Amino acid sequence: MKHFEIASESGWFAPMKCLPSLVVLGAMMGWLVSFAAMAQSDGLVAYWPLDELRAGATPDVVGDYDLKATHLDVSDVVAGRHGRAIAFESGRQTLLSRVHEVGEELPINQHPSFTLSLWAKVDGRRQNDLRLFSEGNTVDSNPLFNLGTHSGGADGRLDVYLRQSGWPTFGHSYSEYEPLDGQWHHLAWVEHDGQRSLYVDGRLDALEIAPRPDGAWRLDNTTLGGILRASPSHWVTGLIDDVAVWRRALSGDEIHQLSEQSVGDWLENGDASLSGSQVKLSRHWVQRSHEVGSVVADLSLSSEEALGPVSFELVEGQGSEGNTSFAIEDQKLMLVSSLERLSHGQELNIRMRVQDAGGWNDEVSMTILVISGEGLIAPVLITELMADNQGIHLDGDGRAVDWIELHNPLSIPVSLAGYFLTDQIDDLRKWMFPPCEMEPGAYLVLYGGAPEVDGVRQEDFRDAQGFLHFSFNLDADGEYLALVEPDGQRIAFELTENYPAQFADVSYGMNAQGQWSFQTRPTPGRGNSAGVLGWVGDTVFSVDRGFYEEPFEVAISTSSGQEAIIHYTLDGSEPSPDHGLVYESPITVSTTTTLRAMAFREGWESTNVDTHTYVFVDDVAHQPAQPSGWPQNWGRNSEVDGRDGAGNGIVPADYEMDPRVVDQTLEGFGIRDALLDIPSVSIVMHPDDFIKPGRGIYSIPQSRIERVCSMEYLHPDGTKGFQENAKIEVHGNSSRRPWRMQKHSLRITFSGQVGVKSLDYPLFENSPVSRFNQLVLRACFTDSWALVSWGSSRYRPNDSQYIRDVWMKESLRDMGQPSSHGSFVHLYVNGLYFGLHNLTERLAEDFFADHLGGDPEDWEINEDFGSPGPRWNQILSMDVTDPDVYEELHQYVDLANLADYSLLHFYADAEDWPHHNGYAAVNPVSGDGRYRFFVWDQEIVLDKFTWNPFNKNSGMGALFQKLRANTDFRRLFADRVQRHLFHGGALSLEASRSRYMNLAQQIDKAIVAESARWGDTQMSTPYGSVIEQPRPLSDVDDDHYPPAPHAPDVYFTREDSWLVERDNVVEHYLPTLHDASSPHAVINELRAANLYPSLDAPSLSLKPGPVISGQALGMQATRGSVYYTLTGQDPWQPSKDAQQVLLPDGASAHAWIPVDDRHGLSWTRKNFRVDDTWLEGRTGVGYETSISDYKGFIGLDVMGMRNFN
Repeated sequence: MKHFEIASESGWFAPMKCLPSLVVLGAMMGWLVSFAAMAQSDGLVAYWPLDELRAGATPDVVGDYDLKATHLDVSDVVAGRHGRAIAFESGRQTLLSRVHEVGEELPINQHPSFTLSLWAKVDGRRQNDLRLFSEGNTVDSNPLFNLGTHSGGADGRLDVYLRQSGWPTFGHSYSEYEPLDGQWHHLAWVEHDGQRSLYVDGRLDALEIAPRPDGAWRLDNTTLGGILRASPSHWVTGLIDDVAVWRRALSGDEIHQLSEQSVGDWLENGDASLSGSQVKLSRHWVQRSHEVGSVVADLSLSSEEALGPVSFELVEGQGSEGNTSFAIEDQKLMLVSSLERLSHGQELNIRMRVQDAGGWNDEVSMTILVISGEGLIAPVLITELMADNQGIHLDGDGRAVDWIELHNPLSIPVSLAGYFLTDQIDDLRKWMFPPCEMEPGAYLVLYGGAPEVDGVRQEDFRDAQGFLHFSFNLDADGEYLALVEPDGQRIAFELTENYPAQFADVSYGMNAQGQWSFQTRPTPGRGNSAGVLGWVGDTVFSVDRGFYEEPFEVAISTSSGQEAIIHYTLDGSEPSPDHGLVYESPITVSTTTTLRAMAFREGWESTNVDTHTYVFVDDVAHQPAQPSGWPQNWGRNSEVDGRDGAGNGIVPADYEMDPRVVDQTLEGFGIRDALLDIPSVSIVMHPDDFIKPGRGIYSIPQSRIERVCSMEYLHPDGTKGFQENAKIEVHGNSSRRPWRMQKHSLRITFSGQVGVKSLDYPLFENSPVSRFNQLVLRACFTDSWALVSWGSSRYRPNDSQYIRDVWMKESLRDMGQPSSHGSFVHLYVNGLYFGLHNLTERLAEDFFADHLGGDPEDWEINEDFGSPGPRWNQILSMDVTDPDVYEELHQYVDLANLADYSLLHFYADAEDWPHHNGYAAVNPVSGDGRYRFFVWDQEIVLDKFTWNPFNKNSGMGALFQKLRANTDFRRLFADRVQRHLFHGGALSLEASRSRYMNLAQQIDKAIVAESARWGDTQMSTPYGSVIEQPRPLSDVDDDHYPPAPHAPDVYFTREDSWLVERDNVVEHYLPTLHDASSPHAVINELRAANLYPSLDAPSLSLKPGPVISGQALGMQATRGSVYYTLTGQDPWQPSKDAQQVLLPDGASAHAWIPVDDRHGLSWTRKNFRVDDTWLEGRTGVGYETSISDYKGFIGLDVMGMRNFN
């Protein structure tokens, strides 16, 4: 048997002696092992071509390991990458699997060395944490070997998840390449004696994979399309083809061959695996001064499959323009004409045919780079650079700086000592290398931005990890770049034509064929991919998004001209090179339409998908019960199934605009008026991702999955809005449950994984923030008509207003406290109207950092359903009855904020608080360290007088109840009550009414469209609660007031429902809260709870604000004396003595010096006592510190006392 050494096709990456600069070793190389040349079938355990299903299984054509089909039939056998393939579908829970017997060759993971090979056409960008290939255990759910989609569905990278009890979990680690992009790709997983490698399309991926721990896997099954444990799960949607497993580690060349053909073809004809791409040049460059007749490079074929000697000859064809400069003799590339006429950096393309003795032949084109640098023995190449680093790769100090990669492509070491690096052709000695040697095949990454010290740039700077930094920065707009020999004159390597303008987090590099291209996934320290030549020009629409009445035509163009092809879609899905309609002529738009387009060009990167929504509001008014292309139901739900009788858990679809509302509106309050009165948000996404049963976020709303979408903000008056791509998911807790709610809240996330890192748009009036990472489209749950079931004593659809939570947030802001902002919008999804929503900021780390400062990662949040942080628990353990501790508490809590926050919830009779819906946040690192409290999800307010949460000590109430035991805090709270409830304060009757009416006015027309869309939910849903009526109908204090209109076939409307409750709130509920004769008056309830004194505050004869000079101010109290100040100080003297006492110089004093810090700051408290002897002295302000001088000022021997203690 012939033996050979296996290495990666890109050669060995030897170490460098530039330490402590960055050393990159073997990042792309395979494992160096000695193999006997084997037949392809050696070690082959199973091969499933997936070309057929018969007898409920797909056959293994080399063994006895047929895979059982679950929810698959012959209709799922479709056109594949090689012949036929199996189409898997998550919604149908499709699977191919086999449970193995002890002693069988499978699961394949039982072998110390093995290979898995498969082809997949899966779009992982819309599938979260689903599986292509898995081996698991049907008894123990812990052991798992999984290859699948990204756990967050963020992109097309492969997710590797390996787990077993007793082993470290290798969880949710992602490939560098993105093979799950909806196109066919070859995947191979190779293990050799515990060492693991992943190949994508024949290329070794840079995924860092921990070696397999010692011991055996406890696996008993092999599965395609999901996971099989006690029950199946994690089903994927997509095509899988040509799967095989070997009980040996295939070589890199063998994997490369499998990436170009089927396993069957490879098994039948080994020679067929030969390819021109296996031709290797010993070097890809030639010096301009190279002598005619000399050898440029050696030629070889990196495959052992060739028969007999291999020959090479130059041939004409595409990519042969440089052939006239070369000849081939005895497997050597010779120079036959002078290159002096050529410029440095010019590329010569050559084309050759390779042939073996058996008759196999193929042709390949390669690029030779012409370089200057006469006299160089071993030139070093600049192979990659990044000039706009936004954080994708960091230096040793964790900074995002420019960087340059050098490569020694030869088989001898190269010393860089004395070489120069420059970006200025007139300053070739800009930065000089320190002593540094590059070993054969090594890469060296240099970082820019060496710092200045005292105005002097550090020429030999190394960061915390020892990485070397050059002294200048690269220009992202493009510039000259060169490596200069030690004489400071001759160029070793240069980019003669300035490198082009760069893109954020994209590098510019030379690939293995010597061609420069943009690297969308930078590879500092290892070989580059083919890359892309540039970016296709963005598509431009001749008609902008917005609202329209008459049909029109939309032309789509791109600056890339006819070299690009434009694909477009009308169903919400993203266009791709093999999906969508080819744009040829303007598109007619005559009804509400979502138009998405993208331009493509071979070898170029497309920019993004552009989306324009065109809304025809008159058509929206007549939205049918069953729109074309939308499912008849929204899937099955187990909770619904347990409560809907014979309904089998089916959640009915709800699309229709109720004609009873549409056709009976008041003048000025029609559907058209409603839809054009406030802005609209249009969400456009793959229809399956939104609503397909078993897959869409709306059909499985309790699954916390994200999908990719486009978000547009449309102003009815034509004001410019925005369109950005983002991620979307269902938001909330109970409102996710179809049993409770048909209409769901949605969360939009801007993260940079999809679209922009943050939205930059002034969404909210009077907000200091215009950049957002997360937004929520609130469906208003318990304050809405879309309820399906409810607890009628807590909330019900009868009194829905849609503004209660917003009123609470704005009230807190009017009280002078920070609060989130929001507005109201209409929502469209793929052109279909989904009703009125409250668009608001989400309370998360970035929100607090944006509004209150500090770094997002430094914020500690105590939120509903979360675990309080250590600072919160520390506060709750403090004895706040101690005046000194209470004083210290001011450093931990904004007490005025807590008082206002609590008062607001008391005032509004918040039912779902404080045990739920509490938010508090603190930044103890880069902030002031004080907790502040925020309103969230307060929809059940202003509707029932008897909730009385004054004494509740759960959730956010725990701290308030603890503090009310402190007299000073109760006084502070009473002061805040006086400020806000009286004399035009934020919670005075006039202010509360005005705020409520202002919010109601914002949706006064928009609510009509919501009524048509969701006002009949209770009657159109065949399960849920029964609507009750107040008894009598006129009883405004009955839980079910106002009466549900149009009984028995109830549907809610603006005039018969919403206006009635609005008037009830402002004319009855709010006035009652201020009626001193009512037991429900807030001030009476506070007094009953001992939270407000029985003594009224003094009344002033003048209102706060501008007054006439000399005007008299009268003060009157119902009883007692009135004290006042004119300095802004509180006339109330705190319970602990805070008076300033002036002592004469030399007054008697006592001093004591402890031996250590065991007493902390407790010595500052007035009740501090110790048993040690105190020395008597006298006061001395600013006394001397020298030993010889201080005694006369304080009369104490400090040094002696220190020795004494």
